[in-house]
Amino acid sequence: MVKLLCIKCRQKSVIEIRRHNASFCELHFLEYFENQVSRNIRRHGMCTQEDRILVAVSGGKDSLALWDVLTRFGYSTSGIHIQLGIGDYSSQGQVHASSFAEKNNRTLITVDLERDYGM
Repeated sequence: MVKLLCIKCRQKSVIEIRRHNASFCELHFLEYFENQVSRNIRRHGMCTQEDRILVAVSGGKDSLALWDVLTRFGYSTSGIHIQLGIGDYSSQGQVHASSFAEKNNRTLITVDLERDYGM
């Protein structure tokens, strides 16, 4: 098995991005991720620093990472979690989203489809 190395520092990689033919250590992956988010916001004119952003969060790592990076970039963000009632998946997602919001002093809006709309 071939040991992949970070393309920036040549240390052991923790992730491979095949479509970019690149591997990164933890530090350089986080830098890469932040650069990708920033570049795409600018390229596509998605938002400005004056905008308020509502981030849909499932409680998974992808949505929470996006919420975190947008806030660290200085955007005014809040999260919204929709409790879909899909067994443990929805319950665990809500727990993770609520825990993240509380730990990072962020506003999380929770919509429970059963409780709020009888669905």
